[in-house]
Amino acid sequence: MIWEKIKNKQIFLDGTEYPLLINPSEVENYYLPIAQILLTHVKQNKRVLIAVAGPPGCGKSSLAAILNNVINTLVGKNISIVAGLDGWHFTNKYLEEHTLVRSGASIELKQIKGDPATYDHSKIKAFLNKVSSGESVSFPVYSREKHDPIENAGLLNKNHLIVILEGNYWLLDQQPWVTFQNYFDYRIAIIASPDNLVSGLRDRHLRGGKDPDWVEKQIQNVDLVNINLVLSHQLPADLIIKKRDNFHIENIQWVGNESLASTGNL
Repeated sequence: MIWEKIKNKQIFLDGTEYPLLINPSEVENYYLPIAQILLTHVKQNKRVLIAVAGPPGCGKSSLAAILNNVINTLVGKNISIVAGLDGWHFTNKYLEEHTLVRSGASIELKQIKGDPATYDHSKIKAFLNKVSSGESVSFPVYSREKHDPIENAGLLNKNHLIVILEGNYWLLDQQPWVTFQNYFDYRIAIIASPDNLVSGLRDRHLRGGKDPDWVEKQIQNVDLVNINLVLSHQLPADLIIKKRDNFHIENIQWVGNESLASTGNL
Protein backbone atom coordinates (compact mmCIF):
# COMPACT_ATOMS: atom_id res chain seq x y z
CA MET A 1 0.00 0.00 0.00
CA ILE A 2 1.28 3.42 -0.93
CA TRP A 3 0.19 4.84 2.43
CA GLU A 4 2.68 2.64 4.28
CA LYS A 5 5.49 4.19 2.24
CA ILE A 6 4.56 7.84 2.76
CA LYS A 7 2.90 7.95 6.19
CA ASN A 8 6.09 8.98 7.99
CA LYS A 9 6.97 11.73 5.52
CA GLN A 10 6.16 15.26 6.61
CA ILE A 11 5.18 17.94 4.12
CA PHE A 12 5.44 21.62 4.99
CA LEU A 13 3.60 24.14 2.84
CA ASP A 14 4.34 27.71 1.83
CA GLY A 15 7.46 28.17 3.90
CA THR A 16 5.65 27.56 7.21
CA GLU A 17 6.39 25.11 10.01
CA TYR A 18 2.95 23.53 9.94
CA PRO A 19 3.01 19.91 8.69
CA LEU A 20 0.29 18.85 6.28
CA LEU A 21 -2.19 16.29 7.59
CA ILE A 22 -2.63 13.42 5.12
CA ASN A 23 -5.71 11.19 4.97
CA PRO A 24 -4.76 7.51 4.39
CA SER A 25 -7.98 6.53 2.59
CA GLU A 26 -7.74 9.51 0.23
CA VAL A 27 -4.15 8.58 -0.63
CA GLU A 28 -5.21 5.06 -1.64
CA ASN A 29 -8.57 5.91 -3.24
CA TYR A 30 -7.80 9.16 -5.03
CA TYR A 31 -4.15 10.20 -5.12
CA LEU A 32 -2.81 6.81 -6.14
CA PRO A 33 -4.99 6.39 -9.28
CA ILE A 34 -4.41 10.02 -10.26
CA ALA A 35 -0.63 9.54 -9.91
CA GLN A 36 -0.77 6.38 -12.00
CA ILE A 37 -2.65 8.19 -14.76
CA LEU A 38 -0.17 11.08 -14.80
CA LEU A 39 2.75 8.68 -15.03
CA THR A 40 1.29 7.23 -18.23
CA HIS A 41 1.79 10.65 -19.84
CA VAL A 42 5.56 10.52 -19.32
CA LYS A 43 7.03 9.19 -22.55
CA GLN A 44 10.61 9.14 -23.83
CA ASN A 45 11.78 11.36 -20.99
CA LYS A 46 9.64 14.24 -22.26
CA ARG A 47 8.65 16.69 -19.57
CA VAL A 48 4.95 16.75 -18.69
CA LEU A 49 3.24 19.88 -17.37
CA ILE A 50 0.21 19.36 -15.15
CA ALA A 51 -2.09 22.31 -14.38
CA VAL A 52 -3.94 22.11 -11.05
CA ALA A 53 -6.42 24.98 -10.83
CA GLY A 54 -9.21 25.96 -8.50
CA PRO A 55 -10.63 28.76 -6.37
CA PRO A 56 -8.86 30.23 -3.34
CA GLY A 57 -9.14 28.03 -0.26
CA CYS A 58 -9.83 24.74 -2.04
CA GLY A 59 -6.54 23.13 -0.98
CA LYS A 60 -4.62 23.25 -4.25
CA SER A 61 -1.23 23.46 -2.55
CA SER A 62 -2.01 20.52 -0.27
CA LEU A 63 -3.37 18.42 -3.11
CA ALA A 64 -0.38 19.15 -5.33
CA ALA A 65 2.08 18.38 -2.52
CA ILE A 66 0.48 15.03 -1.70
CA LEU A 67 0.19 14.07 -5.36
CA ASN A 68 3.83 14.99 -5.89
CA ASN A 69 4.82 12.83 -2.92
CA VAL A 70 2.83 9.85 -4.19
CA ILE A 71 4.31 10.08 -7.70
CA ASN A 72 7.89 10.21 -6.44
CA THR A 73 7.24 7.36 -4.01
CA LEU A 74 5.78 5.18 -6.76
CA VAL A 75 8.78 5.76 -9.01
CA GLY A 76 11.34 5.60 -6.23
CA LYS A 77 13.05 8.86 -7.16
CA ASN A 78 12.22 12.55 -7.50
CA ILE A 79 10.88 12.90 -11.02
CA SER A 80 8.04 15.23 -9.98
CA ILE A 81 8.10 18.77 -8.56
CA VAL A 82 5.49 21.39 -7.62
CA ALA A 83 5.60 25.06 -8.63
CA GLY A 84 2.93 27.31 -7.12
CA LEU A 85 1.48 30.20 -9.09
CA ASP A 86 1.63 32.50 -6.05
CA GLY A 87 5.41 32.61 -6.45
CA TRP A 88 4.78 34.86 -9.45
CA HIS A 89 2.92 37.48 -7.45
CA PHE A 90 4.38 40.92 -7.86
CA THR A 91 6.27 41.89 -4.70
CA ASN A 92 4.46 43.88 -2.02
CA LYS A 93 6.66 46.85 -2.88
CA TYR A 94 5.51 46.72 -6.51
CA LEU A 95 1.86 46.28 -5.49
CA GLU A 96 2.07 49.31 -3.20
CA GLU A 97 3.53 51.46 -5.98
CA HIS A 98 1.10 50.53 -8.77
CA THR A 99 -2.62 50.98 -9.37
CA LEU A 100 -5.26 50.00 -11.87
CA VAL A 101 -8.53 51.60 -12.84
CA ARG A 102 -11.61 49.50 -12.21
CA SER A 103 -15.21 50.73 -12.48
CA GLY A 104 -13.88 54.25 -12.86
CA ALA A 105 -11.88 54.17 -9.63
CA SER A 106 -8.13 53.93 -9.13
CA ILE A 107 -7.23 50.97 -6.91
CA GLU A 108 -3.85 50.21 -5.35
CA LEU A 109 -2.84 46.71 -6.41
CA LYS A 110 -1.92 45.86 -2.82
CA GLN A 111 -5.60 46.21 -1.89
CA ILE A 112 -6.59 43.41 -4.27
CA LYS A 113 -3.59 41.12 -3.83
CA GLY A 114 -4.63 37.74 -5.17
CA ASP A 115 -6.51 39.21 -8.14
CA PRO A 116 -5.28 38.01 -11.58
CA ALA A 117 -3.81 41.48 -12.17
CA THR A 118 -1.40 41.09 -9.25
CA TYR A 119 0.67 38.38 -10.98
CA ASP A 120 3.67 38.96 -13.25
CA HIS A 121 2.37 37.44 -16.49
CA SER A 122 5.56 38.02 -18.46
CA LYS A 123 7.66 36.09 -15.93
CA ILE A 124 5.10 33.28 -15.94
CA LYS A 125 5.33 32.95 -19.71
CA ALA A 126 9.13 33.03 -19.66
CA PHE A 127 9.14 30.24 -17.08
CA LEU A 128 6.70 28.11 -19.09
CA ASN A 129 8.86 28.49 -22.19
CA LYS A 130 11.95 27.27 -20.34
CA VAL A 131 10.14 24.40 -18.64
CA SER A 132 8.63 23.18 -21.89
CA SER A 133 12.05 23.13 -23.54
CA GLY A 134 13.36 20.75 -20.89
CA GLU A 135 15.79 23.25 -19.39
CA SER A 136 16.84 23.37 -15.77
CA VAL A 137 15.31 26.51 -14.32
CA SER A 138 14.80 28.19 -10.95
CA PHE A 139 11.45 29.60 -9.93
CA PRO A 140 10.07 31.84 -7.16
CA VAL A 141 8.25 30.41 -4.13
CA TYR A 142 5.67 32.34 -2.14
CA SER A 143 6.18 32.47 1.64
CA ARG A 144 3.03 32.59 3.78
CA GLU A 145 5.17 33.85 6.66
CA LYS A 146 6.90 36.68 4.76
CA HIS A 147 3.85 37.30 2.56
CA ASP A 148 6.10 37.84 -0.44
CA PRO A 149 7.64 35.70 -3.20
CA ILE A 150 11.19 34.48 -2.68
CA GLU A 151 13.13 34.60 -5.95
CA ASN A 152 14.93 31.44 -7.11
CA ALA A 153 13.79 29.49 -4.04
CA GLY A 154 12.75 26.52 -6.19
CA LEU A 155 14.88 24.59 -8.66
CA LEU A 156 13.57 22.42 -11.45
CA ASN A 157 16.27 20.21 -12.95
CA LYS A 158 16.42 17.89 -15.95
CA ASN A 159 15.40 14.89 -13.82
CA HIS A 160 12.02 16.47 -13.15
CA LEU A 161 9.80 14.96 -15.82
CA ILE A 162 6.50 15.92 -14.17
CA VAL A 163 5.91 19.56 -13.23
CA ILE A 164 2.76 20.18 -11.19
CA LEU A 165 1.69 23.81 -11.60
CA GLU A 166 -0.87 24.73 -8.96
CA GLY A 167 -2.72 28.01 -8.74
CA ASN A 168 -6.06 29.79 -8.93
CA TYR A 169 -5.92 30.95 -12.52
CA TRP A 170 -4.12 28.35 -14.64
CA LEU A 171 -7.44 27.40 -16.30
CA LEU A 172 -9.02 30.85 -16.39
CA ASP A 173 -10.80 31.58 -19.69
CA GLN A 174 -9.45 35.14 -19.84
CA GLN A 175 -6.30 36.77 -21.19
CA PRO A 176 -3.45 36.18 -20.73
CA TRP A 177 -4.24 32.87 -19.03
CA VAL A 178 -5.83 31.31 -22.10
CA THR A 179 -2.53 31.75 -23.93
CA PHE A 180 -0.84 29.45 -21.41
CA GLN A 181 -3.08 26.48 -22.22
CA ASN A 182 -0.85 25.15 -25.00
CA TYR A 183 1.88 24.46 -22.44
CA PHE A 184 -0.23 22.02 -20.42
CA ASP A 185 -0.32 18.27 -21.06
CA TYR A 186 -2.98 17.53 -18.44
CA ARG A 187 -5.48 19.72 -16.62
CA ILE A 188 -6.97 19.13 -13.18
CA ALA A 189 -9.79 21.40 -11.99
CA ILE A 190 -10.81 21.60 -8.33
CA ILE A 191 -14.32 22.73 -7.46
CA ALA A 192 -16.07 23.35 -4.16
CA SER A 193 -18.92 25.32 -2.67
CA PRO A 194 -17.89 28.94 -1.93
CA ASP A 195 -19.32 28.60 1.58
CA ASN A 196 -17.08 25.59 2.24
CA LEU A 197 -13.97 27.46 1.14
CA VAL A 198 -14.15 30.40 3.54
CA SER A 199 -13.04 28.45 6.63
CA GLY A 200 -9.97 27.17 4.79
CA LEU A 201 -9.06 30.68 3.68
CA ARG A 202 -9.51 32.04 7.17
CA ASP A 203 -7.24 29.31 8.62
CA ARG A 204 -4.56 29.97 6.00
CA HIS A 205 -4.52 33.72 6.58
CA LEU A 206 -4.41 33.33 10.36
CA ARG A 207 -1.71 30.65 10.10
CA GLY A 208 0.37 33.20 8.23
CA GLY A 209 0.11 35.63 11.13
CA LYS A 210 -2.47 38.02 9.66
CA ASP A 211 -4.63 40.21 11.91
CA PRO A 212 -8.17 38.74 12.33
CA ASP A 213 -9.87 42.00 11.28
CA TRP A 214 -7.71 42.17 8.15
CA VAL A 215 -8.56 38.53 7.40
CA GLU A 216 -12.32 39.13 7.41
CA LYS A 217 -11.96 42.16 5.11
CA GLN A 218 -9.69 40.19 2.76
CA ILE A 219 -12.18 37.34 2.54
CA GLN A 220 -15.15 39.60 1.81
CA ASN A 221 -13.46 42.09 -0.52
CA VAL A 222 -10.96 39.90 -2.40
CA ASP A 223 -11.16 36.17 -1.78
CA LEU A 224 -14.87 35.69 -2.40
CA VAL A 225 -14.61 37.77 -5.58
CA ASN A 226 -11.81 35.53 -6.84
CA ILE A 227 -13.64 32.35 -5.78
CA ASN A 228 -16.64 33.31 -7.92
CA LEU A 229 -14.38 34.37 -10.79
CA VAL A 230 -12.60 31.00 -10.94
CA LEU A 231 -15.73 28.88 -10.52
CA SER A 232 -17.52 30.86 -13.24
CA HIS A 233 -14.66 31.07 -15.75
CA GLN A 234 -12.74 27.81 -15.54
CA LEU A 235 -11.79 26.12 -18.81
CA PRO A 236 -12.51 22.40 -19.38
CA ALA A 237 -10.25 19.93 -17.58
CA ASP A 238 -9.23 16.29 -17.95
CA LEU A 239 -10.03 15.57 -14.31
CA ILE A 240 -12.44 17.30 -11.94
CA ILE A 241 -11.90 16.98 -8.20
CA LYS A 242 -14.79 18.04 -5.99
CA LYS A 243 -13.68 19.09 -2.51
CA ARG A 244 -15.88 18.94 0.58
CA ASP A 245 -13.59 21.57 2.11
CA ASN A 246 -9.95 22.54 1.71
CA PHE A 247 -8.82 19.28 3.34
CA HIS A 248 -11.18 16.56 2.07
CA ILE A 249 -12.02 15.20 -1.37
CA GLU A 250 -15.68 14.40 -1.95
CA ASN A 251 -15.29 12.67 -5.33
CA ILE A 252 -13.37 12.77 -8.59
CA GLN A 253 -14.62 12.71 -12.16
CA TRP A 254 -12.51 11.56 -15.09
CA VAL A 255 -13.55 13.62 -18.10
CA GLY A 256 -11.60 11.63 -20.70
CA ASN A 257 -11.43 7.88 -21.30
CA GLU A 258 -8.81 7.19 -18.67
CA SER A 259 -7.90 3.55 -18.14
CA LEU A 260 -8.24 3.80 -14.34
CA ALA A 261 -11.68 5.42 -14.39
CA SER A 262 -13.28 2.12 -13.41
CA THR A 263 -11.42 1.78 -10.12
CA GLY A 264 -14.64 2.24 -8.20
CA ASN A 265 -13.26 5.17 -6.25
CA LEU A 266 -15.30 7.84 -7.96
